[in-house]
Amino acid sequence: MKKLTSIFIIVPLLLGIYGYAQTPRGFKGGDYNKDNYPENKEISFIWNDRNPKEKSKGDFTLKEEGEEVKDFEFRRVTNVPDRKKTILFLWEDIASHHPQSDFTRRLLSDFFDGNLDSGDQFNIAVFNRHVSGEVFLELKFDNFTSNREILLEAVRKHEKSTRPFSSLPKTTDLYAAVSDGFKLLEKKPVANIGAMVVITAGLNFHGSGGTPDPPSDLGSEIPVYIIRYPFDGDTSPKGIYRTADQTFGDRVTTTDSNIALATLREFYQNMNKRQYGHDYQITWTTKATNDGKSNDITLTVVGSKTEKLPSLVIQKPDPVQTGGRSLKEWIEDNLILVIAAGASLLVLIVVIVLLIVRNNKKQKTAALKAQKDAIDARKRADEAKADHDRYVKGQEAKEEDKRNKEIEEQKRAEVERLTDLMRAKNLYPRLQCMLGNERLNYTVGKPVTTIGSKDHNDLTLQRPTVSREHALLEFNGAGFEIVDNNSKNKVIVNGQIVQRANLRNGDKICLGEVIIIFYI
Repeated sequence: MKKLTSIFIIVPLLLGIYGYAQTPRGFKGGDYNKDNYPENKEISFIWNDRNPKEKSKGDFTLKEEGEEVKDFEFRRVTNVPDRKKTILFLWEDIASHHPQSDFTRRLLSDFFDGNLDSGDQFNIAVFNRHVSGEVFLELKFDNFTSNREILLEAVRKHEKSTRPFSSLPKTTDLYAAVSDGFKLLEKKPVANIGAMVVITAGLNFHGSGGTPDPPSDLGSEIPVYIIRYPFDGDTSPKGIYRTADQTFGDRVTTTDSNIALATLREFYQNMNKRQYGHDYQITWTTKATNDGKSNDITLTVVGSKTEKLPSLVIQKPDPVQTGGRSLKEWIEDNLILVIAAGASLLVLIVVIVLLIVRNNKKQKTAALKAQKDAIDARKRADEAKADHDRYVKGQEAKEEDKRNKEIEEQKRAEVERLTDLMRAKNLYPRLQCMLGNERLNYTVGKPVTTIGSKDHNDLTLQRPTVSREHALLEFNGAGFEIVDNNSKNKVIVNGQIVQRANLRNGDKICLGEVIIIFYI
C-alpha cells in the first residue's frame, strides 16, 4: 500500500516536471489564472515564444468572443529553465581547402579545452559528399559523450580528407548533412535540449545525390549555428543561413579562429535561452459572467498564426441556503417530546454501561488466560529458534570458511598465472624514483607491487606527501596499470590526475613529491 501511494505521488510529480521542461511555443499551463476574478474580473495566462528576439505588446492581438480586447496588461516573464545540452558538430572536410580543416581543428581543440558545463554531451560528424558504398556522416563516437579528453583526442587525431572532386571541388552535400544531423539529434536524452553547430564554407553541391535547398523540415525545434569559413574572402550570404534563421540559431563568417572561438563560446552560453525563447504574461478584464458558459479566446502573434486558446469558463458559486425555523423554536414547540426522549436515552445509556462492565470482566479473565498461554508458547518457540540459529550459524561458518579457501586458491592461481606470463614475456619493468636529490631504482618482479610510505610496501617511499599505501602497480596480462589506492595526494600520470591508467614506456608518475619514471 505504501509503495502504491508513493507511485501515485511521484509519477504525477515527474510528469509535471517533464511537462514544464517540454512546454512548446504557445499557451502554457492547463488553465487561466482566475485569482482576481471575484474582485475585478482579471484573467491572465502565460504565452511562450521560441524566438529569442523580444516581442512588444503591439505584436499581440487578443480577442474575446470575436471582439478585440484593447486594454490588456503585458509583461515579459524572465524564467529560463537550466537544462543540459546535447550538441552535434558538423565538420566539413574538403580536400581542396585544407586551411578550412586546420581552422576547424584549432577551433574545436580550443573549445573542448575550455570550460564546459557539467553533464553536457557532444559528438562530431565529419562530412564531404555522398560517395557510393561509403559512410556519408563519419561519426567520431557511437554515442554523445561528455568526456573532454576523448573529444580532444578525436579532434587532434583526425586526418584531413585527400579525396579530390573534379566537378565543383569546393562544394559538399552540406544541406543533406544538416538534414541527417537533425535525425541524429532526435536520439538525444529527452530532458536535454539539442543544438547543431555547422563549420562550413557554405557551398552546397547541386549535382547527383545533392540537396538543392536547405532543409525545410524544422519541426524538431533544434537551433542550428553556422560558423562559415569563406573561400577566397567570399562574404556573400549563403542559403544555409536560412536554416540558422528559421531555427532561431545564429551565424558568423570569419577566417580568424580567435573570433570564431569567442563567437562559439557565446553561442554555447546562450543556447538555453535561444532554445527556450521568452514567456509573456497577458492579463485583461473579462466580460465573462459566472454563468458556467464558455467564452472563446483567440490570440494573434506577429510571426505566428492565430491560435484559439482554451475556452474561458467561470462557474456559478454555490447557492446560499435560507428559510426554515431555528432549532430553539422547534424545541420550545415540542418540549414534552424532548423530555421523554431525553429520559429514554438516559435509561438506555445506563443499561449499555452495565452490559459493557459485565462484558469487560469476562474479556479480562479470558485475556489473562490467553496471555499466560501465549507466554508459555513464546518461551517454547524462543528455545526452538535458539537451537535452530546455533545450527544455522555453524553451517554458515563452515560455508564461509570453504568460500574463503576457494577465493584464496583462486587468488594464488591468478598470481601464479600472471607471474608465469611476466616470465614468459620477460616483462620486468624498472621504476626510477626521484626523491629530491636521491635516486632509487626498483625492478618490478611480481604481478602486484604495493607502493607507499610504510615499510610493509614492496616499494617504500618515505616522504610526508606519500600515503601509507599510496598506489598499486598491477600487471593485467597485457601490460601494467597504476592504481590510486585512495591516497590523500592522488596519483598523477603525465600531468593528469587518474584513478587507474595504463602505463607506457617513459610515463612520468607523481606520488606527492616523488617522481617515478616507468621503463619497460
